[in-house]
Amino acid sequence: MTKDLLGAKKALGESVRNLTKQLEGASISGSGSGGDLSKGNGAASSNDTEAKGDAGDTTEAKSGAGDATEEAKNGEEKGAKGGDKKDDRKDIKFLSTMAKAMKAMKAMKAMKAMKAMKKKSVSKIAKGRFSKVVVFRGTKAKTAGGLSKGDLVKNKNGKIVSKKSLAHGKKAYSNIKTWTVAVQKARKALGLKGFVAIKKGTPFYKKAKEFYQ
Repeated sequence: MTKDLLGAKKALGESVRNLTKQLEGASISGSGSGGDLSKGNGAASSNDTEAKGDAGDTTEAKSGAGDATEEAKNGEEKGAKGGDKKDDRKDIKFLSTMAKAMKAMKAMKAMKAMKAMKKKSVSKIAKGRFSKVVVFRGTKAKTAGGLSKGDLVKNKNGKIVSKKSLAHGKKAYSNIKTWTVAVQKARKALGLKGFVAIKKGTPFYKKAKEFYQ
């Protein structure tokens, strides 16, 4: 009897051990699966947070890009406005200069028309160095002194002079003509050449005096 009881106790102990082992294995497997689930949940939550962060970054990038585009648009608008103002100023200056030029051209045309309408009156009075020559040719009517073509004559040297001045010169020369002729004869008699002064007491003077008397 005692042997049978001992064998039953041993069998019960082994069955209890097996059950405890099985229970421990089941608890370990359950805890492992729970850990996996927790790990899975943690990974999913981390992925969600990363996705949310990426979405925030994209929104921030979009907002930054929008700000940059708005600033660029504002800069372009300001540059375009400044360029338009400069162009307007240049256009205004160009138009003002063109208007002045047109006014000057109109004034010049008016002056030319007035000059063309006026009769070009050519003066009949000769002035200047060759006034007597011009009148003697018949181009002008008279000189500034009032000499006409009938008052002018050409002398033996070919110069155009007035008749009065020519007569006055001839009259003045008649007073010294005899002396000049006497001097010429004395030079020829003495055989003189070139300039020789006539002084009192010299043979040249005495010879000229003889011919003069």
